[in-house]
Amino acid sequence: MPIACFPIFLYCTPTVLCILAKYAGCVYNGDRLEFMENPFGNGSPMPEGIPQQKGSVMVYHLSGNLFTSPARVRCHQVNCRGVMGSGIAREARQRYPDMFAEYQMRCAANGRENLGSVQFYEAPDGTILANLFGQDNFGTGKQTDEQALYRAMETVKAFAVERHCSVGFPEKIGCDRGGGDWAVVSAYIESLFGASDDPDCYLVSFQPKPQTR
Repeated sequence: MPIACFPIFLYCTPTVLCILAKYAGCVYNGDRLEFMENPFGNGSPMPEGIPQQKGSVMVYHLSGNLFTSPARVRCHQVNCRGVMGSGIAREARQRYPDMFAEYQMRCAANGRENLGSVQFYEAPDGTILANLFGQDNFGTGKQTDEQALYRAMETVKAFAVERHCSVGFPEKIGCDRGGGDWAVVSAYIESLFGASDDPDCYLVSFQPKPQTR
């Protein structure tokens, strides 16, 4: 929770404010900077298998569309069955048909063995799409394997460190349609991307464009 905040009256762009916020140990929240408590410093146990990290969490929260976010590597969760039928996966399939063809071939060849791995696709427009294999099947009920998703996120971080680029995830990745536990998954993201020397990370809450008449 925020422990202090103050209005921003500087003539800075949101991107500049995000950068300033990161090095000030706070989060830019539209019209103000919010200083954040360390979520791991309140005595709550970390989910098993997550490394402990000190310092304030520096993950930026944005509203909009993942595909138009500042993130260079745009991540979403996929299944191992070769289906991208809804949500962000469907938009990715429509935007990048070549990526979808590669994804289907990978699923046909390896099936469930893809769990925990990542398919990176570099699009002609400069986007790097990361398909995180965090679930085997699709449908109703719990499909997300949180440990597989964590392994995929580790791979994404290593890629971002090597390429010196930022990373974006949809808010509640693997938890809205996949049925995962957001308390666990968000802790994964904070543990991997929460330190000041980690790659910039954006959590994007989807907000559709207003309808024009």
